Amino acid sequence: MKHRNFWAGASILCLTALTATAWAQQGPPQTGSQRSATQPADDDLVSDEIVVNARKRAESQAEAPVSVSVLTAGALQDFVIEDTDDILRQAPGLTLVNAGPAFTNEISIRGQGGGRVGFSEAATGIYRDGHYIAGGGFGGRSLSTLDLYDVQNVEILRGPQGALFGRNAVGGAINVVTRRPTDEWGFSGEFGFDNFERLQLRGTVNAPLTDTLALRVGGFFIDQNDGFITQLSTGDVIDQRGDNGLRAQLQFSPSDRTNLRLIFEFRDSFDPSFSTLGFRPFRAAIPGPLGGSVLDPEQFVRNLDTISRVDIQEYQGFAEFTHEFPWAVLELRASTKFRDGIRSGDDLDHFLGFQGVSSSFPPTPPNPQPINLVVVQSEDFERAGGEILLRSLDDNGSPIHWLFGAEYQFNSSSVITDTTGFAGNFAGLRAQLRTDSSNETLNSWSVYGSFEYDFTDRLSVGIETRVQGDSKDFFFFRVANAPASLSPPITIPDEDQSFVRVTPAFTTRFSLTEDVSVFGRVATGFRPGGFNLGIPPDLPVADAEDLLFYGPEYGVSAEFGVKASLFDGLIYFEGAIFNQRTFNVQIVTQPSATNTTFILQNGGDSNIWGVELQANTRFNLLGGTMTIGLGASTNQGQFLSGTEALINGAVVDLSGNRINRTRDFIGQANFVYRRRLFGPLDWFVTGNFQTQQGGFEDATNTDNFESFEVFDFRAGLNTEHWNLSFFVQNATNQIYRIQELSANDFLNTPRSYGLRLSFNY
Repeated sequence: MKHRNFWAGASILCLTALTATAWAQQGPPQTGSQRSATQPADDDLVSDEIVVNARKRAESQAEAPVSVSVLTAGALQDFVIEDTDDILRQAPGLTLVNAGPAFTNEISIRGQGGGRVGFSEAATGIYRDGHYIAGGGFGGRSLSTLDLYDVQNVEILRGPQGALFGRNAVGGAINVVTRRPTDEWGFSGEFGFDNFERLQLRGTVNAPLTDTLALRVGGFFIDQNDGFITQLSTGDVIDQRGDNGLRAQLQFSPSDRTNLRLIFEFRDSFDPSFSTLGFRPFRAAIPGPLGGSVLDPEQFVRNLDTISRVDIQEYQGFAEFTHEFPWAVLELRASTKFRDGIRSGDDLDHFLGFQGVSSSFPPTPPNPQPINLVVVQSEDFERAGGEILLRSLDDNGSPIHWLFGAEYQFNSSSVITDTTGFAGNFAGLRAQLRTDSSNETLNSWSVYGSFEYDFTDRLSVGIETRVQGDSKDFFFFRVANAPASLSPPITIPDEDQSFVRVTPAFTTRFSLTEDVSVFGRVATGFRPGGFNLGIPPDLPVADAEDLLFYGPEYGVSAEFGVKASLFDGLIYFEGAIFNQRTFNVQIVTQPSATNTTFILQNGGDSNIWGVELQANTRFNLLGGTMTIGLGASTNQGQFLSGTEALINGAVVDLSGNRINRTRDFIGQANFVYRRRLFGPLDWFVTGNFQTQQGGFEDATNTDNFESFEVFDFRAGLNTEHWNLSFFVQNATNQIYRIQELSANDFLNTPRSYGLRLSFNY
C-alpha cells in the first residue's frame, strides 16, 4: 500500500508541475476571480450576501427562509477542516455518529439519525454541487477527504429538506460546493506535516484552454506513518493511514447563457478498522481464570491477534449542463460512482472479549488452543443518478418564483461477510463461523416543485413538495464455513419492498425592517426502509427472518426563525426554535446477547424540540481585524408512548426515554485575528472551541453520551500568495468516548500539531 501511495503522490506532483510549467510559458499570473487560497475570506464569515442554494436557486443566506450555516473556503483553511468530524465543530445542532473507522462517520442534525447500522441509509442528505452522493456502507453516509478538497463553501441546512432535496434529509442536508474552472490561469498547492508523521501534499491548476474551454485539475496525497495506537506484544504503531485522490474538471461555456461541466474523480484510502480502534478494557465475564480480566491495558494499547484495516477505492463522475432561456433556466445533472471497499483482519475475539481464552471443540483435547476469530467484509457498490430542473430566472423582477424537477437514482450494494477461525466450545462463538452474502438494489424516482409569491416587498409565501417512489430488491444467503459452526443456513432468494412518499413544505418570510426578517417553516422528510444484514444466528430461522425488514421513517417539523444584520452590519445573527415529530422511527438494537452485529427496527414515534443560535461579527482591533463567530444550540426529545424494541432478545419499552444523540448544549466559538507585520506580510492567529454536553448514546438510556470541550489553534504568516502556519488540534488533549459498542470504547483523536505551507499564484 505504501508503494501505491508513493506513486499516487508522485503522480499528483508531476501532474501539477507539468501543468504549472505550461502555465508559466503563457505569461505572468493574473488575479483570479476566486479569492486567493492564502487570503481567507474573513469578511465572508459575517456578510449577509453569502449566496446559498438552500432552495435549489441562488439567494443570499439572509433571505433564505431556512436555518443554514455556511463554511467558506477561508473558514475551511483557517480552522483546518478536512474531514466530516471537523465540520460538526463549526455549526450548531450537529453531532457525530460514529462506530469506529472513519468510513462509518455520519453527521446527525437536530438529533435525527441515532438509529443507524452499517449499511442503512442516513438521516442527513449528503450532496456535492446539488448531486446526491450517498449510498452504501463503506463511506456512504459521510463526506470523504476528496469531497472536501478544493471547496468553495459548505452549506449546512438544518431541518427536514425532503421537498427539494429528497431522500434521507430528515434532519437536514449538507451540500458541498466545489471550486469551478475559471477563465484565468492559476496554480495553488500545500505542504503539511504533523506529529503523527502525517505528510500531506495538495496541488491544483486552473488552465483556460480556449476562450470557451477551461480545465481545473489537481489532487492530494496523505501518508501517515505514525499514530497513537500501539500493539501490546510488539510496541508497533498500528493505526497508520493513507488517502489520495485526483479530480479533473472540464468546463465549456460557449456563451454567457450556456455552460457544461464534466468532472472525473478517483480516490484510494486505507484506515484502521474496528478491532484496532476499539478499546476493550476487560475480557468477557466467562468461567475460568481469565474471565473479566484486563484485556487492553491502556486506552491506546491493543492486545490483538490480527491488525485490521479498511481499504476503499472509488471512481466518480459528474456532468452538469445549464442553459438560460429568456424566461427560465434549464439544469441537467448526471452522476455515477463505483466503489470497492474491504475491511480485513478484524479481530472478532478481541472485540467480544475472548482474546487469549483457551477452549476447544471437542471440550477436552490434548492441547487446547486459544480462541481466534477473524472477520473479512467486502462491498461492491455502484450508483447512478440523473436530474432535470426548470426554474424561473433569479432576477426576472417578477413576484413569482417557481421550479419543477424530476430525479432518478439507482444503486446496488453487494456485501460478503466471512468469519473464520477457532471458536472453542462456546456456542455463541461457534455460531459466528459463517459466511453471509447479500445484494440490495434501489430504484428511486421523484418529481418535485416549488412556488413562491412575493405579496409585497416585505412578505413572501412559498410551497414546496416532492413525490418519491422507492423500490428495493434484496437477496441474502448464509452458510456455515466450519464443521463446528452452529450457525443455521439461511436462504432468502428474493425480497422486495416498495413505497411512495409525499414530502411537502410550507414557508413564509416577513421583513420587519430592511435588516431584520422572520420566517416560519413547516417541512417534512423521510428516510427509506431497508433490510438488515445482521440476522442473529442463535434464533430459530423463522424468527430471525422476521427481523430482516424495517420500514421507512417520516418526519414533520415546524420552526420559527429570525435573521438580522445589526448595528449597520457589524453583527449578523440567526436564530430558530423548532419541534419535530418523527413517525415509525428507526431504532438500532442488538437482538440477541451473542449477536455481534446490530439491526434496525421501527419502534414507534418520537418528538424532538430545540433552539439554535449563531452570530458573526468583524471589527478593527489594535491595528488589525478581528472576526468572531459564535453558535449555541440545545435539543431535547423523547420516544412517545408505545415505542419498543428488541434488546438482547427481550422486548423493551422505550416510552418516555430520551432520544439518543440529542444534546443538552452544543456551543461553538471561533475567532480570526489578522494584522499587518510589515510590507506585504501579515501575521494571524485563529482559535476554535466547541463543547457538547449531556445526552445518551443509546435508546435504552444506559450509556451516557460523553461531554467534552475541544480547543483548536492556528497561527502563522501570510502574503497575497503564500501562507505558513502552525496548528494544534485538541490542544488540551481531552480524550472522550464517541461511541460504545459491545463493551468497546471508540475514542476521539488525541492532540495533534503540525505545519502547513500553502501558496497560490
